[in-house]
Amino acid sequence: MALLLSCGLSAQEKPVWGSVLNERTGKQVPFAHLILVGEKSGTSTDENGEFRWMSGAQDKKARVKFSCIGFESRTLPLSVLAGARVYLSPVAEELDEVEVYLMKREKHRNLNSFRGKRSIGLGNFSGGAYPSAVAKYYEKPRNFAENSFIERVQVRFFPSREQVNIPARFRLRIMEATPEGKPGKDMLLKNLIVQRIPLRSKTEINLLEHRIRIPDNGFFVAVEHLFIKENAYRETRDIRVNDTIIYNGVTITKYAPVFKGVLEANDEAFDAYYRSTDGWKKMNRLDTSSPVFGNKVPAPAFKVRVTD
Repeated sequence: MALLLSCGLSAQEKPVWGSVLNERTGKQVPFAHLILVGEKSGTSTDENGEFRWMSGAQDKKARVKFSCIGFESRTLPLSVLAGARVYLSPVAEELDEVEVYLMKREKHRNLNSFRGKRSIGLGNFSGGAYPSAVAKYYEKPRNFAENSFIERVQVRFFPSREQVNIPARFRLRIMEATPEGKPGKDMLLKNLIVQRIPLRSKTEINLLEHRIRIPDNGFFVAVEHLFIKENAYRETRDIRVNDTIIYNGVTITKYAPVFKGVLEANDEAFDAYYRSTDGWKKMNRLDTSSPVFGNKVPAPAFKVRVTD
């Protein structure tokens, strides 16, 4: 009989439930994230802005951070969330300075560097414990155009059998690079949710209507998992605790899709990140000691097309 793991769930734990709403309009905020502060536990609201969650928290003082693109984050005690209506404030738009750039669309260029590299699947880096994300950095094209824009992004999927038939939804983000070279402020302020077509190996997202101008120091493309029930699937595996303790046939709930990645050299030019509950970290910090990695590090295999 398989052992079922549910992210630290105990028999005595009670669920928390409620909804997340726009403080200005009163409308639901779909696909917002809830993260247990200081712990590796989290979930997402559904398309109606509602959540039902078994957090696994043992501390009565536990707090939950609510976040979504286009809104100010908010942190509340876990103890007040049973049936709660949580309001998030929209981010104030800065109208002091408006810059208008002409989009010519005379030149186009594809930015991708994964040809000939070995493919690998990029699933929940949290092991199904909280919504995670992966991001890849792209330089502004040289000798192209002073004002260049992101035309479209192609996201590819890894054909793992447990989730290949799921029409999973995920969030696409375009982000600035911080002075430290990490993913920073969102340039795409829309909560852009993309749905994968089952059995398709890739999907393309047209971004021209958003007129995202590429900064001089480059940008990040990121994909973010949504912990919603229609994305959920079960994965069974053996888990090694140490050299002598192994749990066989452990079933874990994870969330589709599994994105396609490639293995890259672990050198100074490596520029892929994953997001943990305490921020963005380079993917070369992951445990890649398995021979399957061959001394290389996984990175997302996005294909980005830009125009002038």
